[in-house]
Amino acid sequence: MLGAVGLLCCQLFANGGSALLYAGPGVTVNGFPAVAQEVLPGDKLRIPAKSVVHLKNGTDSVTVGSESEAEYDAQSITLIAGTATVETKTGVVTRVRHFTISPTSAETKYEVTWHDLKGQATVLEGSINVTGGTKDVAAVKGQTVILDERHDKPLAYLQTGRIPKAVYYAAGGGGAAAILGLVAGRSGSKCNAANPSSSPDGSCGSSTGSH
Repeated sequence: MLGAVGLLCCQLFANGGSALLYAGPGVTVNGFPAVAQEVLPGDKLRIPAKSVVHLKNGTDSVTVGSESEAEYDAQSITLIAGTATVETKTGVVTRVRHFTISPTSAETKYEVTWHDLKGQATVLEGSINVTGGTKDVAAVKGQTVILDERHDKPLAYLQTGRIPKAVYYAAGGGGAAAILGLVAGRSGSKCNAANPSSSPDGSCGSSTGSH
């Protein structure tokens, strides 16, 4: 009977917006050692190296990896740094600075990473939609959306080995030139992004080049 009462209590807490907390060693909640068995909306989590946090709210669960910081809310997780894996049937979203990763299937599992103004969202099951960049990006199981705030405007695009040309134009202004320069540098070409014809070896615009 006592076990049944305890289970009912936990279910009521979950329905109220809190989540059950399973914390590894060294985890802090709002700056204090995690001693409670639940987190409330607005609670900030810090996970040290070699530790992890599992949150469970009804049918939804979130795992926040080591060396991560996050903030919990009833229907979302805000990832400040590190890694979060979300498994949801009710549409729990993840927010990363300007980006919002939203499930678009009945059952979705996805992983989000974020470090130094760049990260990615990988779909493990189902599908997602990413907003907050220059355009919305949809992805399905097996696809990864790159999240990038290192330029003038936030960029989100499917990982294909290189940034799609459409993203160059969407970025506009200095952001476009910066990205073009970055791509040129990675390809090994000595192109001048502002004047492609100025390439000393005539290789500007080529996808490969000599080093």
